[in-house]
Amino acid sequence: MQAATKQFPWLTSTGSVQKEKSFTDPICPCKETTFEFAENIFKEIAHLFPSKYIHLGADEVEKSSWKNIPECEALMHKENLKNIDEIQSYFVKRMEKYFNSLGKELIGWDEILDGGVSPTATLMYWRTWIPTAPKHAAEKGNRLIMTPGEYCYFDAQQDSHSLKKVYGFNPVGFGLNENEQKYVLGGQANIWTEYIPSEQRLEYMVFPRMLAMSEVLWGHQQDFDRFSWKMGQQYEILSKLGINYRFADLKGFTDHNVFLTSTSLRIEMPQNTVVRYTTDGTEPKITSLRYDKPVYINKNLTIKAVIFGANGRMGDVFTINYVQSNYLNAVQLKNPKPGLAFSYFPKFYKTVNLISEADKTEVATTPAIEIPVQNKAGSFATRHQGYFYAAEDGIYSFFLRSDDGSMLKMQNKTLIDNDGMHFAIEKSAQIALKKGYHPFELLFLEGGGGYTLELEYSLNSGKRKAVSSTDFFME
Repeated sequence: MQAATKQFPWLTSTGSVQKEKSFTDPICPCKETTFEFAENIFKEIAHLFPSKYIHLGADEVEKSSWKNIPECEALMHKENLKNIDEIQSYFVKRMEKYFNSLGKELIGWDEILDGGVSPTATLMYWRTWIPTAPKHAAEKGNRLIMTPGEYCYFDAQQDSHSLKKVYGFNPVGFGLNENEQKYVLGGQANIWTEYIPSEQRLEYMVFPRMLAMSEVLWGHQQDFDRFSWKMGQQYEILSKLGINYRFADLKGFTDHNVFLTSTSLRIEMPQNTVVRYTTDGTEPKITSLRYDKPVYINKNLTIKAVIFGANGRMGDVFTINYVQSNYLNAVQLKNPKPGLAFSYFPKFYKTVNLISEADKTEVATTPAIEIPVQNKAGSFATRHQGYFYAAEDGIYSFFLRSDDGSMLKMQNKTLIDNDGMHFAIEKSAQIALKKGYHPFELLFLEGGGGYTLELEYSLNSGKRKAVSSTDFFME
Protein backbone atom coordinates (compact mmCIF):
# COMPACT_ATOMS: atom_id res chain seq x y z
CA MET A 1 0.00 0.00 0.00
CA GLN A 2 3.01 2.34 0.16
CA ALA A 3 2.70 3.03 -3.56
CA ALA A 4 -0.99 3.87 -3.17
CA THR A 5 -0.64 6.20 -0.18
CA LYS A 6 2.31 8.04 -1.73
CA GLN A 7 0.25 8.75 -4.86
CA PHE A 8 -3.02 9.35 -3.00
CA PRO A 9 -2.21 10.61 0.53
CA TRP A 10 -5.87 11.51 1.10
CA LEU A 11 -6.47 7.75 1.52
CA THR A 12 -4.72 7.87 4.91
CA SER A 13 -6.35 8.91 8.16
CA THR A 14 -4.28 12.11 8.42
CA GLY A 15 -4.31 13.02 4.74
CA SER A 16 -0.53 12.78 4.57
CA VAL A 17 1.98 9.94 4.35
CA GLN A 18 3.73 9.40 7.67
CA LYS A 19 6.32 6.79 8.63
CA GLU A 20 4.73 4.62 11.31
CA LYS A 21 6.65 2.52 13.84
CA SER A 22 6.43 -0.76 11.91
CA PHE A 23 4.77 0.08 8.59
CA THR A 24 3.76 3.06 6.51
CA ASP A 25 0.51 4.87 7.23
CA PRO A 26 -2.23 2.54 5.90
CA ILE A 27 -5.43 3.53 4.13
CA CYS A 28 -8.14 4.66 6.52
CA PRO A 29 -11.17 2.36 6.76
CA CYS A 30 -13.24 5.15 8.30
CA LYS A 31 -13.48 7.18 5.08
CA GLU A 32 -15.94 6.46 2.27
CA THR A 33 -13.24 7.48 -0.25
CA THR A 34 -11.27 4.42 0.90
CA PHE A 35 -14.10 2.08 -0.09
CA GLU A 36 -14.55 3.84 -3.43
CA PHE A 37 -10.83 3.37 -4.10
CA ALA A 38 -10.78 -0.30 -2.99
CA GLU A 39 -13.96 -1.27 -4.79
CA ASN A 40 -12.74 0.24 -8.07
CA ILE A 41 -9.56 -1.83 -7.86
CA PHE A 42 -11.22 -5.09 -6.87
CA LYS A 43 -13.92 -4.70 -9.51
CA GLU A 44 -11.16 -4.65 -12.13
CA ILE A 45 -9.42 -7.64 -10.52
CA ALA A 46 -12.68 -9.59 -10.49
CA HIS A 47 -13.16 -8.97 -14.21
CA LEU A 48 -9.56 -9.91 -15.05
CA PHE A 49 -9.34 -13.22 -13.20
CA PRO A 50 -11.81 -16.15 -13.35
CA SER A 51 -10.99 -17.72 -9.96
CA LYS A 52 -13.68 -17.70 -7.30
CA TYR A 53 -11.36 -16.32 -4.62
CA ILE A 54 -9.82 -12.88 -4.11
CA HIS A 55 -7.20 -12.39 -1.38
CA LEU A 56 -7.78 -9.14 0.52
CA GLY A 57 -4.51 -9.25 2.47
CA ALA A 58 -5.20 -7.37 5.74
CA ASP A 59 -1.99 -8.46 7.48
CA GLU A 60 0.60 -6.42 9.40
CA VAL A 61 -1.57 -3.29 9.41
CA GLU A 62 -0.20 -0.42 11.51
CA LYS A 63 -3.51 0.60 13.11
CA SER A 64 -2.27 3.28 15.52
CA SER A 65 -2.84 6.03 12.92
CA TRP A 66 -6.61 5.46 13.27
CA LYS A 67 -6.64 6.62 16.89
CA ASN A 68 -8.10 10.02 17.77
CA ILE A 69 -9.30 10.63 14.20
CA PRO A 70 -12.75 12.26 13.98
CA GLU A 71 -13.93 10.00 11.15
CA CYS A 72 -12.87 6.89 13.10
CA GLU A 73 -14.48 8.06 16.33
CA ALA A 74 -17.70 8.74 14.42
CA LEU A 75 -17.58 5.29 12.78
CA MET A 76 -16.94 3.55 16.10
CA HIS A 77 -19.92 5.33 17.64
CA LYS A 78 -22.17 4.61 14.65
CA GLU A 79 -21.25 0.92 14.34
CA ASN A 80 -20.72 0.30 18.09
CA LEU A 81 -17.06 -0.66 17.56
CA LYS A 82 -15.03 -1.11 20.74
CA ASN A 83 -11.45 -0.76 19.48
CA ILE A 84 -9.28 -0.31 16.38
CA ASP A 85 -9.14 -4.08 15.78
CA GLU A 86 -12.88 -3.89 15.21
CA ILE A 87 -12.34 -1.01 12.79
CA GLN A 88 -10.23 -3.31 10.63
CA SER A 89 -12.87 -6.02 11.04
CA TYR A 90 -15.51 -3.56 9.80
CA PHE A 91 -13.39 -2.97 6.67
CA VAL A 92 -12.86 -6.69 6.07
CA LYS A 93 -16.54 -7.59 6.49
CA ARG A 94 -17.66 -4.76 4.23
CA MET A 95 -15.16 -5.74 1.54
CA GLU A 96 -16.29 -9.36 1.80
CA LYS A 97 -19.85 -8.30 1.01
CA TYR A 98 -18.53 -6.42 -2.00
CA PHE A 99 -16.54 -9.47 -3.15
CA ASN A 100 -19.71 -11.57 -2.82
CA SER A 101 -21.60 -9.08 -4.98
CA LEU A 102 -18.98 -9.75 -7.68
CA GLY A 103 -19.47 -13.50 -7.34
CA LYS A 104 -16.19 -13.89 -5.43
CA GLU A 105 -15.19 -15.22 -2.01
CA LEU A 106 -12.72 -13.54 0.34
CA ILE A 107 -9.43 -14.87 1.66
CA GLY A 108 -7.50 -12.90 4.28
CA TRP A 109 -4.43 -13.46 6.44
CA ASP A 110 -5.23 -14.67 9.96
CA GLU A 111 -5.10 -11.11 11.36
CA ILE A 112 -8.70 -10.77 10.18
CA LEU A 113 -9.61 -12.84 13.26
CA ASP A 114 -8.49 -10.11 15.64
CA GLY A 115 -11.58 -7.92 15.55
CA GLY A 116 -14.08 -10.62 14.66
CA VAL A 117 -14.72 -12.22 11.27
CA SER A 118 -17.71 -13.58 9.36
CA PRO A 119 -17.91 -17.41 9.15
CA THR A 120 -17.84 -17.29 5.34
CA ALA A 121 -14.33 -15.82 5.08
CA THR A 122 -11.38 -18.12 4.40
CA LEU A 123 -8.28 -17.59 6.56
CA MET A 124 -4.69 -18.07 5.54
CA TYR A 125 -2.82 -18.98 8.74
CA TRP A 126 0.78 -17.73 8.90
CA ARG A 127 1.48 -16.40 12.42
CA THR A 128 3.05 -19.47 14.02
CA TRP A 129 3.51 -17.55 17.27
CA ILE A 130 -0.29 -17.51 17.68
CA PRO A 131 -0.87 -21.30 17.73
CA THR A 132 -4.52 -20.97 18.83
CA ALA A 133 -5.59 -19.06 15.71
CA PRO A 134 -6.46 -22.14 13.56
CA LYS A 135 -8.62 -23.64 16.30
CA HIS A 136 -10.29 -20.31 16.96
CA ALA A 137 -11.13 -20.01 13.24
CA ALA A 138 -12.34 -23.61 12.88
CA GLU A 139 -14.58 -23.24 15.92
CA LYS A 140 -16.27 -20.36 14.12
CA GLY A 141 -16.63 -22.42 10.95
CA ASN A 142 -14.00 -20.57 8.92
CA ARG A 143 -12.13 -22.51 6.26
CA LEU A 144 -8.36 -22.54 6.61
CA ILE A 145 -5.35 -22.53 4.30
CA MET A 146 -2.37 -23.55 6.42
CA THR A 147 0.84 -21.70 5.66
CA PRO A 148 2.60 -21.14 9.03
CA GLY A 149 5.82 -19.21 8.58
CA GLU A 150 7.94 -21.57 10.68
CA TYR A 151 7.41 -24.36 8.12
CA CYS A 152 6.17 -22.74 4.92
CA TYR A 153 8.17 -19.57 4.28
CA PHE A 154 10.78 -20.60 1.75
CA ASP A 155 12.41 -17.17 1.73
CA ALA A 156 13.82 -18.14 5.15
CA GLN A 157 17.55 -18.87 4.90
CA GLN A 158 18.29 -22.59 4.87
CA ASP A 159 20.49 -24.56 7.21
CA SER A 160 20.98 -28.23 8.05
CA HIS A 161 17.52 -28.33 9.72
CA SER A 162 15.44 -26.65 7.01
CA LEU A 163 14.38 -29.73 5.06
CA LYS A 164 13.54 -31.72 8.18
CA LYS A 165 11.56 -28.77 9.53
CA VAL A 166 9.38 -28.63 6.42
CA TYR A 167 8.89 -32.40 6.53
CA GLY A 168 7.64 -32.10 10.10
CA PHE A 169 4.77 -29.79 9.10
CA ASN A 170 1.31 -31.12 10.01
CA PRO A 171 -1.35 -29.02 8.26
CA VAL A 172 -4.14 -30.46 10.42
CA GLY A 173 -2.23 -30.05 13.68
CA PHE A 174 -2.29 -26.95 15.89
CA GLY A 175 -4.78 -28.47 18.32
CA LEU A 176 -7.54 -29.14 15.77
CA ASN A 177 -9.85 -32.02 16.64
CA GLU A 178 -11.27 -34.38 14.02
CA ASN A 179 -14.33 -32.23 13.40
CA GLU A 180 -12.29 -29.02 13.14
CA GLN A 181 -9.79 -30.57 10.73
CA LYS A 182 -12.44 -30.69 7.99
CA TYR A 183 -12.16 -26.89 7.71
CA VAL A 184 -8.55 -27.18 6.52
CA LEU A 185 -8.59 -26.83 2.72
CA GLY A 186 -4.88 -27.56 2.43
CA GLY A 187 -1.50 -25.90 2.75
CA GLN A 188 0.77 -23.58 0.84
CA ALA A 189 4.45 -22.68 0.69
CA ASN A 190 5.35 -19.01 0.28
CA ILE A 191 8.43 -17.20 -0.94
CA TRP A 192 8.90 -13.43 -0.87
CA THR A 193 11.46 -12.26 -3.41
CA GLU A 194 12.59 -8.78 -2.35
CA TYR A 195 15.99 -10.27 -1.42
CA ILE A 196 16.11 -12.89 -4.22
CA PRO A 197 17.87 -11.37 -7.24
CA SER A 198 17.51 -14.12 -9.84
CA GLU A 199 15.53 -17.17 -10.97
CA GLN A 200 18.53 -19.35 -10.09
CA ARG A 201 18.47 -18.12 -6.52
CA LEU A 202 14.70 -18.63 -6.43
CA GLU A 203 15.11 -22.28 -7.45
CA TYR A 204 17.83 -22.71 -4.82
CA MET A 205 15.46 -21.45 -2.12
CA VAL A 206 12.52 -23.60 -3.28
CA PHE A 207 14.23 -26.92 -3.99
CA PRO A 208 14.44 -29.43 -2.37
CA ARG A 209 12.08 -27.99 0.27
CA MET A 210 9.18 -28.17 -2.18
CA LEU A 211 9.61 -31.95 -2.44
CA ALA A 212 9.27 -32.28 1.33
CA MET A 213 6.22 -30.01 1.31
CA SER A 214 4.66 -32.09 -1.49
CA GLU A 215 4.89 -35.31 0.53
CA VAL A 216 3.37 -33.57 3.54
CA LEU A 217 0.42 -32.06 1.66
CA TRP A 218 -0.24 -35.12 -0.51
CA GLY A 219 -0.49 -37.23 2.64
CA HIS A 220 2.49 -39.47 1.80
CA GLN A 221 4.55 -38.35 4.79
CA GLN A 222 6.44 -41.26 6.38
CA ASP A 223 9.69 -40.77 8.22
CA PHE A 224 12.46 -38.32 7.46
CA ASP A 225 15.17 -40.97 7.12
CA ARG A 226 13.21 -42.68 4.35
CA PHE A 227 12.51 -39.33 2.70
CA SER A 228 16.24 -38.49 2.82
CA TRP A 229 17.06 -41.83 1.19
CA LYS A 230 14.56 -41.15 -1.61
CA MET A 231 16.07 -37.69 -2.12
CA GLY A 232 19.28 -39.42 -3.26
CA GLN A 233 17.48 -40.27 -6.50
CA GLN A 234 15.57 -36.99 -6.71
CA TYR A 235 18.73 -34.87 -6.74
CA GLU A 236 19.81 -36.62 -9.94
CA ILE A 237 16.41 -35.94 -11.53
CA LEU A 238 16.55 -32.27 -10.49
CA SER A 239 20.01 -32.05 -12.07
CA LYS A 240 18.75 -33.45 -15.35
CA LEU A 241 15.90 -30.94 -15.30
CA GLY A 242 18.43 -28.13 -14.92
CA ILE A 243 17.03 -26.99 -11.57
CA ASN A 244 19.39 -25.11 -9.30
CA TYR A 245 18.53 -26.98 -6.09
CA ARG A 246 20.36 -26.79 -2.78
CA PHE A 247 22.48 -29.83 -1.97
CA ALA A 248 22.08 -31.65 1.33
CA ASP A 249 24.47 -30.47 4.05
CA LEU A 250 27.85 -31.99 4.73
CA LYS A 251 28.00 -33.42 8.24
CA GLY A 252 30.57 -34.77 10.68
CA PHE A 253 31.99 -31.49 12.01
CA THR A 254 31.07 -28.16 13.60
CA ASP A 255 31.87 -24.67 12.33
CA HIS A 256 34.69 -24.32 14.87
CA ASN A 257 36.49 -27.48 16.03
CA VAL A 258 39.17 -28.18 18.63
CA PHE A 259 41.63 -31.03 19.13
CA LEU A 260 44.15 -31.98 21.82
CA THR A 261 47.12 -33.31 19.83
CA SER A 262 45.61 -34.47 16.54
CA THR A 263 42.30 -35.36 14.94
CA SER A 264 40.73 -36.27 11.61
CA LEU A 265 38.01 -34.62 9.56
CA ARG A 266 35.47 -37.30 8.63
CA ILE A 267 32.83 -35.92 6.29
CA GLU A 268 29.41 -37.55 5.98
CA MET A 269 28.53 -37.02 2.32
CA PRO A 270 25.15 -37.02 0.53
CA GLN A 271 24.54 -39.68 -2.11
CA ASN A 272 25.81 -39.24 -5.67
CA THR A 273 28.07 -36.30 -4.88
CA VAL A 274 31.76 -35.47 -4.91
CA VAL A 275 33.35 -33.28 -2.21
CA ARG A 276 36.44 -31.23 -2.94
CA TYR A 277 38.39 -29.19 -0.41
CA THR A 278 41.28 -26.81 0.17
CA THR A 279 43.55 -26.16 3.16
CA ASP A 280 45.08 -22.85 2.05
CA GLY A 281 42.05 -20.61 2.59
CA THR A 282 41.04 -20.47 -1.08
CA GLU A 283 37.61 -21.42 -2.43
CA PRO A 284 37.50 -25.03 -3.72
CA LYS A 285 37.27 -25.65 -7.46
CA ILE A 286 36.41 -28.67 -9.55
CA THR A 287 40.18 -29.33 -9.72
CA SER A 288 40.76 -29.12 -5.94
CA LEU A 289 41.60 -32.13 -3.78
CA ARG A 290 38.85 -34.74 -3.74
CA TYR A 291 37.71 -36.00 -0.36
CA ASP A 292 37.93 -39.79 -0.36
CA LYS A 293 39.35 -40.49 3.10
CA PRO A 294 39.58 -38.71 6.50
CA VAL A 295 41.87 -35.67 6.55
CA TYR A 296 44.55 -35.89 9.25
CA ILE A 297 44.98 -32.67 11.29
CA ASN A 298 47.74 -31.90 13.83
CA LYS A 299 47.96 -28.10 13.60
CA ASN A 300 45.65 -25.09 13.45
CA LEU A 301 43.93 -25.27 10.09
CA THR A 302 41.01 -23.93 8.06
CA ILE A 303 39.46 -26.34 5.58
CA LYS A 304 36.96 -25.26 2.94
CA ALA A 305 34.81 -27.98 1.42
CA VAL A 306 32.25 -27.97 -1.38
CA ILE A 307 29.86 -30.51 -2.88
CA PHE A 308 30.00 -30.95 -6.64
CA GLY A 309 27.12 -32.65 -8.37
CA ALA A 310 27.38 -35.18 -11.19
CA ASN A 311 27.21 -32.34 -13.73
CA GLY A 312 29.94 -30.37 -11.97
CA ARG A 313 27.54 -27.90 -10.36
CA MET A 314 28.98 -26.38 -7.20
CA GLY A 315 27.12 -26.25 -3.89
CA ASP A 316 27.62 -24.15 -0.75
CA VAL A 317 31.09 -23.61 0.70
CA PHE A 318 31.55 -25.08 4.19
CA THR A 319 34.30 -23.40 6.23
CA ILE A 320 35.66 -25.73 8.92
CA ASN A 321 38.11 -24.33 11.47
CA TYR A 322 40.44 -26.44 13.65
CA VAL A 323 42.35 -25.08 16.65
CA GLN A 324 44.59 -26.99 19.05
CA SER A 325 43.37 -26.72 22.64
CA ASN A 326 43.94 -28.07 26.10
CA TYR A 327 41.15 -29.13 28.44
CA LEU A 328 39.59 -26.20 30.26
CA ASN A 329 39.48 -26.74 34.02
CA ALA A 330 36.19 -26.88 35.86
CA VAL A 331 35.36 -24.53 38.74
CA GLN A 332 34.55 -25.59 42.27
CA LEU A 333 31.03 -24.90 43.55
CA LYS A 334 30.36 -24.96 47.29
CA ASN A 335 26.65 -25.69 47.08
CA PRO A 336 25.54 -26.53 43.50
CA LYS A 337 21.81 -26.78 42.89
CA PRO A 338 19.96 -27.58 39.65
CA GLY A 339 18.82 -24.77 37.36
CA LEU A 340 19.79 -21.56 35.59
CA ALA A 341 19.27 -17.92 36.54
CA PHE A 342 16.86 -16.41 34.01
CA SER A 343 16.47 -12.69 33.18
CA TYR A 344 13.89 -11.07 30.91
CA PHE A 345 14.24 -7.78 29.03
CA PRO A 346 11.01 -6.64 27.23
CA LYS A 347 12.66 -4.36 24.68
CA PHE A 348 13.77 -4.52 21.04
CA TYR A 349 17.52 -4.95 20.58
CA LYS A 350 19.37 -5.47 17.30
CA THR A 351 22.33 -7.23 18.94
CA VAL A 352 22.92 -8.95 22.28
CA ASN A 353 25.68 -6.57 23.36
CA LEU A 354 23.00 -3.85 23.57
CA ILE A 355 21.05 -5.68 26.30
CA SER A 356 20.83 -3.38 29.32
CA GLU A 357 20.28 -4.37 32.94
CA ALA A 358 18.15 -1.25 33.30
CA ASP A 359 15.53 -2.86 31.02
CA LYS A 360 15.23 -6.07 33.06
CA THR A 361 11.73 -6.65 34.43
CA GLU A 362 11.65 -10.31 35.48
CA VAL A 363 13.99 -12.88 37.01
CA ALA A 364 13.40 -16.56 37.68
CA THR A 365 15.08 -19.93 37.95
CA THR A 366 14.57 -22.31 35.06
CA PRO A 367 15.55 -26.00 34.93
CA ALA A 368 16.98 -25.60 31.40
CA ILE A 369 16.55 -23.27 28.38
CA GLU A 370 13.00 -22.04 28.90
CA ILE A 371 11.26 -18.65 28.83
CA PRO A 372 8.86 -18.68 31.79
CA VAL A 373 7.00 -15.47 30.90
CA GLN A 374 3.22 -15.59 30.52
CA ASN A 375 2.63 -12.47 28.45
CA LYS A 376 5.71 -12.02 26.30
CA ALA A 377 6.36 -8.68 24.66
CA GLY A 378 6.42 -8.50 20.86
CA SER A 379 10.18 -7.98 21.07
CA PHE A 380 12.36 -9.04 23.99
CA ALA A 381 15.69 -10.44 25.11
CA THR A 382 16.59 -13.14 27.61
CA ARG A 383 19.61 -14.40 29.51
CA HIS A 384 20.22 -17.82 31.04
CA GLN A 385 23.23 -17.98 33.33
CA GLY A 386 24.79 -20.66 35.50
CA TYR A 387 27.08 -23.67 35.03
CA PHE A 388 27.13 -26.47 32.49
CA TYR A 389 28.10 -29.81 34.03
CA ALA A 390 30.52 -31.84 31.93
CA ALA A 391 29.95 -35.48 32.92
CA GLU A 392 33.45 -36.48 31.82
CA ASP A 393 36.61 -35.10 30.23
CA GLY A 394 36.02 -34.65 26.52
CA ILE A 395 35.43 -32.50 23.49
CA TYR A 396 31.91 -31.09 23.62
CA SER A 397 30.18 -29.93 20.42
CA PHE A 398 27.42 -27.33 20.90
CA PHE A 399 24.74 -26.53 18.29
CA LEU A 400 22.79 -23.27 18.75
CA ARG A 401 19.75 -22.60 16.55
CA SER A 402 17.78 -19.39 16.93
CA ASP A 403 15.37 -16.91 15.38
CA ASP A 404 16.43 -14.15 15.95
CA GLY A 405 19.91 -13.62 17.42
CA SER A 406 21.69 -15.60 20.13
CA MET A 407 25.12 -16.00 21.70
CA LEU A 408 26.55 -18.84 23.77
CA LYS A 409 29.34 -18.11 26.22
CA MET A 410 31.37 -20.82 27.96
CA GLN A 411 34.09 -20.12 30.47
CA ASN A 412 33.16 -16.40 30.14
CA LYS A 413 34.18 -16.33 26.45
CA THR A 414 32.01 -16.37 23.34
CA LEU A 415 31.81 -19.89 21.97
CA ILE A 416 29.01 -19.43 19.37
CA ASP A 417 28.01 -16.09 17.85
CA ASN A 418 24.59 -16.42 16.17
CA ASP A 419 23.70 -12.78 16.71
CA GLY A 420 21.55 -10.38 14.69
CA MET A 421 18.07 -10.31 13.15
CA HIS A 422 17.54 -13.44 11.05
CA PHE A 423 15.37 -16.48 10.39
CA ALA A 424 16.09 -19.69 12.32
CA ILE A 425 19.67 -20.76 11.53
CA GLU A 426 22.13 -22.98 13.34
CA LYS A 427 25.76 -22.31 14.24
CA SER A 428 28.09 -24.65 16.09
CA ALA A 429 31.42 -24.94 17.86
CA GLN A 430 33.49 -27.30 20.01
CA ILE A 431 35.19 -26.85 23.37
CA ALA A 432 37.45 -29.20 25.38
CA LEU A 433 36.20 -29.48 28.95
CA LYS A 434 37.44 -31.19 32.07
CA LYS A 435 34.82 -33.05 34.08
CA GLY A 436 32.89 -30.70 36.35
CA TYR A 437 31.14 -27.33 36.36
CA HIS A 438 31.83 -24.69 33.68
CA PRO A 439 30.48 -21.10 33.57
CA PHE A 440 27.60 -20.89 31.07
CA GLU A 441 25.66 -17.96 29.62
CA LEU A 442 23.09 -17.90 26.80
CA LEU A 443 21.79 -14.60 25.43
CA PHE A 444 18.82 -14.43 23.06
CA LEU A 445 16.90 -11.80 21.06
CA GLU A 446 13.35 -12.00 19.73
CA GLY A 447 12.76 -9.21 17.23
CA GLY A 448 9.10 -10.05 16.62
CA GLY A 449 7.05 -12.60 14.73
CA GLY A 450 7.68 -15.75 16.74
CA TYR A 451 10.91 -17.26 17.93
CA THR A 452 13.09 -20.35 17.87
CA LEU A 453 15.71 -21.12 20.54
CA GLU A 454 17.29 -24.57 20.61
CA LEU A 455 20.57 -25.78 22.11
CA GLU A 456 21.98 -29.27 21.60
CA TYR A 457 25.34 -30.86 22.31
CA SER A 458 27.31 -34.03 21.79
CA LEU A 459 30.31 -35.54 23.57
CA ASN A 460 33.29 -36.55 21.45
CA SER A 461 31.75 -38.33 18.43
CA GLY A 462 28.50 -39.22 20.17
CA LYS A 463 24.92 -38.50 19.18
CA ARG A 464 23.47 -35.00 19.48
CA LYS A 465 20.93 -34.39 22.22
CA ALA A 466 19.04 -31.40 23.56
CA VAL A 467 20.33 -29.84 26.77
CA SER A 468 18.18 -30.76 29.76
CA SER A 469 17.74 -30.13 33.48
CA THR A 470 20.54 -32.60 34.28
CA ASP A 471 23.09 -30.37 32.51
CA PHE A 472 22.72 -27.08 34.43
CA PHE A 473 23.50 -25.88 37.94
CA MET A 474 23.61 -22.70 40.00
CA GLU A 475 25.50 -21.77 43.13
